[in-house]
Amino acid sequence: MGSKMAFKDNLKRAFLPVAMAASVIASPAYALETDKDGCMSVAEFNRQLPAEGQGSVVIAERVIPATPTSLARSSFVMFTALKSGQVGKGYSFIADSPMGTAPTKMCAASDFNNARGLDVRNASIPVGVAANSNLAKVIDFSIKEKGFNPIFIGEKNGAITVVVGDPTKKDQANRLNGIILLGNNDPAIKAGDLGGLRKLDYSPNYDRR
Repeated sequence: MGSKMAFKDNLKRAFLPVAMAASVIASPAYALETDKDGCMSVAEFNRQLPAEGQGSVVIAERVIPATPTSLARSSFVMFTALKSGQVGKGYSFIADSPMGTAPTKMCAASDFNNARGLDVRNASIPVGVAANSNLAKVIDFSIKEKGFNPIFIGEKNGAITVVVGDPTKKDQANRLNGIILLGNNDPAIKAGDLGGLRKLDYSPNYDRR
């Protein structure tokens, strides 16, 4: 019992609240052609991503809790990487409608220089995340306490995004089955999250070779 409490105390010191997490993300610079708001039509999205060799890896419904100034809301999110399976360019996108509703626009939220899909059956810290980092501690907690294994990783300018989850629970509509984690390999920097995920799953066309 004592060791478990100590682990959770260490996790608190390693964790950064979601409201502050954005401070560790570098400003994105997209190679895609988007409108001024960073968005594009679904037709343009379907044209540009294959042209870049991109394929969707993870899909989910991101849940954003209510704050004193805004209501709780949700949106469809997608993480992409090279369809070849190589480590390389990747993106995250947010649709302008909830999951299950046809969107009219896809908006680029982040881009990554080192992105790849992961085998969710592997309950381990992904290659590229330092074992002594606070991000590794948060991932380890997600694996051991929630059963959420890493399913996607993307890195740019030292900022690392890791999606963890359990796709076997995707049909439990009102239950979170994933989290977007954010951090870097500096053990002095806390990790954080960018919101919980429902209905998280591999994209239907993702090749898990």
